Amino acid sequence: MLLRFGAQNFRSFRDRVELSFVSTAQRDAPTWRFPAPGLRFGVLPVVGVYGANASGKSNLLAALRALRDHVAWSFVALRPDQPIPFTPFVLQGQADTAPVALDVDVLVQGVRYHFGYRHTEQAVVQEWLYAWPGGRRQVLYHREGQDTGGWWLSPSLRLGRGLRGQIVKATRPNALLLSTAAQFNAGLLGEVATAIGEAVQTESPIDLHGHPVFLPDHPVVQDQHRATVLRFLEAADLGVKDIKPVPLKRRDEVLEALRQQRKPEAFEEVVKALADDDNAVELWLVHEGADGTRWTLPPAQESRGTQVLLARLNDLLLALELGSMLVLDELDTSLHPDLCRALVGLFTDPHSNPRGAQLLFTSHDRGLLSALRRDQVVLVDKDREGVSHLRSAADFRGLRGRDDLLGAHAQGRLGGVPVLGDLAGALSREAGRGA
Repeated sequence: MLLRFGAQNFRSFRDRVELSFVSTAQRDAPTWRFPAPGLRFGVLPVVGVYGANASGKSNLLAALRALRDHVAWSFVALRPDQPIPFTPFVLQGQADTAPVALDVDVLVQGVRYHFGYRHTEQAVVQEWLYAWPGGRRQVLYHREGQDTGGWWLSPSLRLGRGLRGQIVKATRPNALLLSTAAQFNAGLLGEVATAIGEAVQTESPIDLHGHPVFLPDHPVVQDQHRATVLRFLEAADLGVKDIKPVPLKRRDEVLEALRQQRKPEAFEEVVKALADDDNAVELWLVHEGADGTRWTLPPAQESRGTQVLLARLNDLLLALELGSMLVLDELDTSLHPDLCRALVGLFTDPHSNPRGAQLLFTSHDRGLLSALRRDQVVLVDKDREGVSHLRSAADFRGLRGRDDLLGAHAQGRLGGVPVLGDLAGALSREAGRGA
């Protein structure tokens, strides 16, 4: 379970920012939160990020994904001479040469762990891991620079001199020590690395050759989720009465189309899954007319909203099954606001979310604010220097509840909205001059 996440010098975030899932004492609905040791008001299941276009919302989510990927893959995916993906803050066309800094707090078996690191394109320059067993901070290891003689690993890790030496020797400049330790099954270090790597689940790409393609282990095609999937589909399209998983017959065609996408790396996992599995399926929806007649449509002929809903549902159900955090950019893409509220509600209800899954999303849908607590709303603004800043709605004084939050956001008093001014008038005057 994720508690906090911090970033500095990452894309538009020049200064350190912190995103928190720790609940405040504010009495807002929905009232349910996860209980956690040492946190009196618990942990939030959902946080929504709001901001104008190009404010930095997507950059915030990208920073969290970068940390997850580096923990999970830096030892196995990067060659010894390969540079680390490095996207520091850029001002007036000049990139900052200072290291990118990322850190996260997670709860693992009731104990809070704080992990962080700083890196350049060439190397990890600092890395650390702390724990709070019994509420007192314990330093588990600290890595500084490339001189391994100065690295310190706590005896409490119980690695043994031989294993400790192997991990230190195997940790390359471009890899995290935590990622390396996980490959050696190094007890607690491996558990923390696994917890961070599995804590964050990214969304599936939606434009899969015009419609979603699923594998047999995907929740959206499994019988135990049929009722939930149908309920959402019926709400979106009153004519849908049933769903039928059908073997994908045009597998080679879909694979080739995915490989030719403008951003093929976004579809890498899907391409690999399709290439390795002959059991990929499409979901054919059974429609019913007013006279009771039923028919099916090829998935590619279903509406864009229906296809997005299926992809979103699959991601949401998977997160709920695993108890992971789902990171969604633009939750409201092609979806009706009422459907968005229902999707968010899956995470804020203890009955549908018994395993502690979390949802982090960005949105422009102001109506969703009525489904969130004030401490579940984060505003992102970018100043005149191009620097993005975060602020929780819980920090604004004078907001007595969600109704105040909705009104204040609509009036622009919280920021996180475009400054339009008299845009219509300005466009009209420009058109007049052009004529």
